[in-house]
Amino acid sequence: MLLLLSIFADLVASDLPIMCKVHGTIFVLPNVTRPAELDAMDRRTLAAEADWAVRPLVARGPAVAPGEERVPLLGPGQAGHPLGTDREGRDVFARTVHGTRSYLVFALAAVGASLALGVLLGAVAGLFGGAVDALVSRIIESVSAFPPLVLVLGALAAVPRPTLLTLFFAIALTRWPEVARLVRGEVMLATTRDYVLAARALGASPLRVLRRHIMPNVLGPLVVVAAVGVSSVVLTDRKSGSA
Repeated sequence: MLLLLSIFADLVASDLPIMCKVHGTIFVLPNVTRPAELDAMDRRTLAAEADWAVRPLVARGPAVAPGEERVPLLGPGQAGHPLGTDREGRDVFARTVHGTRSYLVFALAAVGASLALGVLLGAVAGLFGGAVDALVSRIIESVSAFPPLVLVLGALAAVPRPTLLTLFFAIALTRWPEVARLVRGEVMLATTRDYVLAARALGASPLRVLRRHIMPNVLGPLVVVAAVGVSSVVLTDRKSGSA
């Protein structure tokens, strides 16, 4: 539901209609394309000059529209604001809906980065074993000894001017151990299967065995970890921001 809400945020809350006809011209999804003819109009002028319009659920955007009066700290349900306004007069409902898109994009990117690093290290450790496995396992244990939120706050505190990119790398670098541990276990289990042993007996290289015979069996658990990781990243982001 949150993914659909982030994709169709402009259809739920926007200061421009979903579709309208103004001065004989039909505009389709002007709230996405933002045509100059409509973007320069305020809400009242557009409503007066439009022949017809299909409006979103809430006719407000995440920012105050041009020419619209700022009315700070309105209560829920007043003046067309379902959740009220903030101190700068911005609609809280619209900012919540469009903020879902920003948070999910950030969380998906952070989870993707942690998956890439965790899959790489976990697969190498499980496939080659020995000293490589011992080294990767010690790194996993060292990073896992600290709660992710503590590591994120420590990384942000170590940077003079932390930015969103800093937070992204901090979260990505603290969430890869759980992925690496899962992949390592799945790879070590798959290496004992008969089809993997047969591929090795036929002379297949370790990378080919990993790519063609082992990784397809690891994709299922990775999807579950990624789905859970998105919500965890959002919670970590909120906690680190509030802290």
